Amino acid sequence: MGVDSNTSTGSIGSEVSRLQDARHRRLREGGLGRALCVLLLFAFVASPALADLELADGRLTLDALVSANAKWLRSERHGMAVSRFDFYRFEAPVGLTAAVGEKASIRLSFDAGFNRGVHDLYVDLRWPGGIGFKAGQFLLPAGSEAIARPRDAVFVERSIVWLNWRPWSARDLDVWDPRDAGAMLTYESGRFDAAVAVVNGSGKTVWLRDDNDWKDVCGRLVVRPIPGVEAFLAARGYYGRIGTEGTAFRNLAGEFRLEFDRFRIAGEGQHAVAGTATRTTCYLQGAYAAHPLLEPVFRVDASLKTNDTDLGFTPGLNISPAGDRFRLMLNYTWRRRISSDPDLRSAEQRLLAQIQAWL
Repeated sequence: MGVDSNTSTGSIGSEVSRLQDARHRRLREGGLGRALCVLLLFAFVASPALADLELADGRLTLDALVSANAKWLRSERHGMAVSRFDFYRFEAPVGLTAAVGEKASIRLSFDAGFNRGVHDLYVDLRWPGGIGFKAGQFLLPAGSEAIARPRDAVFVERSIVWLNWRPWSARDLDVWDPRDAGAMLTYESGRFDAAVAVVNGSGKTVWLRDDNDWKDVCGRLVVRPIPGVEAFLAARGYYGRIGTEGTAFRNLAGEFRLEFDRFRIAGEGQHAVAGTATRTTCYLQGAYAAHPLLEPVFRVDASLKTNDTDLGFTPGLNISPAGDRFRLMLNYTWRRRISSDPDLRSAEQRLLAQIQAWL
């Protein structure tokens, strides 16, 4: 771990595509958990409920989402261009939340698409005054984009900040999933929220094992400065050791979000260090609810390293032709790597489409 930025090769898009291909190969491995999730989903997907499905007198809540994707990709490097078009599955999360008394609940969720392990598996305790405690495998206090539910995503693909919130030499997309095993203390109020977690640092795993003896620490603070206005400022940080080598890793980040009239604007910046390598990433995005059926969106993002810079922009359109439980997302992404090393220069274009339906 801790790969030096000077040794990076190929475009970010090519690396992501390689990791996605490796992840898709796991589809063939099957698994009882995935099969059970599929059965649960199809058992309840015909329900006329207009919200997360409630069972057992409201003590048990089922949520589920299925999506289908299509992608056209054109990449250029060394004066040569390669194009391809694919249909693929991406996410199919199925979750169950059960109330255990007045102050506790348990959460279990899978990805019926292609992940063998669980996503969420934790106990959640809540006390008066906004104090909470989680233990198990859960979403870490990362950025808003990283912890957003798939149905709340604004774009088909996540930003370059999300791709770099953990070390970028990771060999599996699961490392970018903002879940880990450990314990987290939270506080929520009308003006600010805070969360601090102590976790293994191994990411989402099947056996919940730590890769090293170090326990990682991360936290997030959210402040809503103006009462009655949909806006917040947030800061977060992470410090730990990654992988069996115990490479030191840390990041510091800040973000904001503002909603007014029909507009939503958000931005995030992060500085990350893994070993001796550093990377600074940021994005700025906006969405406009032009019509109940149409939402134009736009995002620019960048990644800055010692000898090269990645720049990208993504315009898109979200369409809801059949109510608020079905959505078609259309994106075009352009990305270019500018480098002092000619071998690292590259360009990429993507056309992305995703259909989502959820309970």
